Amino acid sequence: MIGKWTRLVLSCLVFLAIPGAAAGSHVIIPAEKGPPVSSGVLTRLWREDFPDVWSDALLLDDVLVVAHGSRVEGRDPATGRTLWAFGTPGVAAPSAPKRRLKAAGDLVVGVATHWEPESDSLVVFNGRTGVILWDLATGGRGPDAPVPPYRFLGAGNGRVVLHLPGLRLLRGLDVTDGRRRWESPLPPGCQGRSADADERVVAVLLACGDQARLRVLEPATGRVMWEREVFPLGEPSVTVRGGTVGLAGNHVLTVYDGEGRRLYEGLLDWNCDCALTVSDTALLVLRNDPETAATVADAVDRRTGRVVRLAGGWNTFRNGWVVGERIYATRRLGDLLHGNLLVEVDPESGGQRPVVALPDHLFMVAMNRHILLVEPRITNPEHNRSLAAYRVTPGGTAGPGTALPAGVAPGDWPEACALIPPAALRTEVPGARYTAVPRPAPRELGVRAPAGCDLIPQDTRHPILSVSVLWVAGTEDEAEDVFRTAMANLRVEDDKAVTLRSGVRLYTDRDVDTAIVRVERIVLRVDGTLGRGLVERLARQAARTLRAVR
Repeated sequence: MIGKWTRLVLSCLVFLAIPGAAAGSHVIIPAEKGPPVSSGVLTRLWREDFPDVWSDALLLDDVLVVAHGSRVEGRDPATGRTLWAFGTPGVAAPSAPKRRLKAAGDLVVGVATHWEPESDSLVVFNGRTGVILWDLATGGRGPDAPVPPYRFLGAGNGRVVLHLPGLRLLRGLDVTDGRRRWESPLPPGCQGRSADADERVVAVLLACGDQARLRVLEPATGRVMWEREVFPLGEPSVTVRGGTVGLAGNHVLTVYDGEGRRLYEGLLDWNCDCALTVSDTALLVLRNDPETAATVADAVDRRTGRVVRLAGGWNTFRNGWVVGERIYATRRLGDLLHGNLLVEVDPESGGQRPVVALPDHLFMVAMNRHILLVEPRITNPEHNRSLAAYRVTPGGTAGPGTALPAGVAPGDWPEACALIPPAALRTEVPGARYTAVPRPAPRELGVRAPAGCDLIPQDTRHPILSVSVLWVAGTEDEAEDVFRTAMANLRVEDDKAVTLRSGVRLYTDRDVDTAIVRVERIVLRVDGTLGRGLVERLARQAARTLRAVR
């Protein structure tokens, strides 16, 4: 599932005052869309295995900012080469339970959240050069350092916005020098329950006795833009992204625009496990549906309010980004394959243009037109977390509406129903008559051969068997990553459970009668019943078939 509000993606909005318009009103002037990310094949540029935990990564145009351990580094996103670095225990110390980086143009705010006292530490630096401009800690250093605890809300429009709950006020600091530029006291009798900010708006949810109010301010001046009574249930939270304000309570998510108009409302499965991706003209909303408890994806046209449900099934979409005012999202390539597909979403029609396919263990962190930054989520005893950068090389498509995985040609994918020949099946299951039922690969993958095959017996005395092609990788190293991730999905991390014979890597699960096998760049899964011995023998037969035809 998508973590609560942690993967909400931003895009810049341009607001211009209309001559003669009422005070506080504004309109969105949509930015011109940039060129789309071309469809193509996936090529790895570099990978870094950090000796300590990396806590956040921010991809600027030509600099990647990474916080890990007690260091903040700027790297060349195309090569991974370190451009600058500084140490800052207050930002990325292992003791800080929550750390993040927030861009404000070329400047970056590094934030570390602490529990005792519940407060934040900040350091503001130039993201291109690594030069520190100022820092701030509770009762600590920096101009106008507040004595009481404070919480960082956001940065934008030249300001760093703080919430000081003990003083019951919001404070805006100059992002370049940390000087106090404005303060906005909360109304008498009200306490701030939740708050957030971005480049265009500051929002605070107020508890005023038995009444809840949502107040929205302009970040440059602290001027109140609008305020309204709201009726959230449970433990509500407010989030700001792309100049929109999301209010989530038990069972309901509501999104308002910068003028307080309701853009979207959707029901939730109790608490909000949601994500928003916002451009000038559209929203992509991922939320947990109350009927199924699964994630659904809605595209919202900000100009008309029209909502389109994206096709793809429950729990399909993972997260989203805005690049050049275009919305991109990753979604699963069905339940069969160990892969995801990056698509460009058309918010008006709900259409999805495939860009590139990538293995499921490559969790996307950030992207621009040239770089996909991913976290390889693989069990690795030597390192806590890794980062890798990939490029989508234009071309290599298998036809209209298709994308190839990791540069692998469709012909490299084996036909699942041919991996266990009928003669071998009769030898392993004497007296049984089986019907092979192919399971096609997703159309977007461009693979004609079935990616899975169910072997159905004609009587109930014999087991149902299945063979699945989990992934065909571009390299053997990547295939090994897929193999280890498939093992980890079965909650197996001990490499001693893997056998190696004639170049075939094999793991057989004792509890669920499942075998994971790797032959060079191909990873398979074989499932059955009536004992692990049968499944293991069938997996070895599939491996022999692969080796014979390659």
